[in-house]
Amino acid sequence: MPPRTGRRHRQNQDGMQGPTQGPSVGESSTLGVRGGVGNEQFARTTQEIGRPDRAEPSDPEKAYGIERLKKLGATAFEGSTDPADAENWLNMLEKCFDVMNCPEERKVRLATFLLQKEAEGWWKSILARRSDAHALDWQTFRGIFEDKYYPSTYCEAKRDEFLGLKQGSLSVAEYERKYTELSRYADVIIAERSLLGLGQDW
Repeated sequence: MPPRTGRRHRQNQDGMQGPTQGPSVGESSTLGVRGGVGNEQFARTTQEIGRPDRAEPSDPEKAYGIERLKKLGATAFEGSTDPADAENWLNMLEKCFDVMNCPEERKVRLATFLLQKEAEGWWKSILARRSDAHALDWQTFRGIFEDKYYPSTYCEAKRDEFLGLKQGSLSVAEYERKYTELSRYADVIIAERSLLGLGQDW
């Protein structure tokens, strides 16, 4: 009688696969290396996604340049007989400077670049009269600008409006905004009332 063939042997002969073997030692090493590279790449990508953007571009001219200033809404100033025009222009500039985190030493240069026609002629006269004109800080420039375009009658009217300011029907936010807007015309009065311990709503 011929020897009996085992079931496992018959299955192999019939084309059935035997037990699946794991990868060889070499293959395991290769997979490990590939897996390590993949993990490192994933970690690096995750870090890049989670990393916050830089607050400012690396190019100062781009970060604090005239093009960005204009994109934020700053416009040219040609001079005006209406003090409100000059005030609005200055206030808009300061809002743009705040958004840009503009360094103090760049503010005057940017502002004077936007002066045109009569206002540009006025600034050129300042340059001719003052040897320190190119080194003026923002607050000094603003004071000179206000002396030119804010007549005393306008400042006095704003001061009177400040003195008569009451909250009334205004919300707290509206009142504080109006108070801040007008307070710059009454700095001396505010200082005196602060010494006396008086509040804002008198």
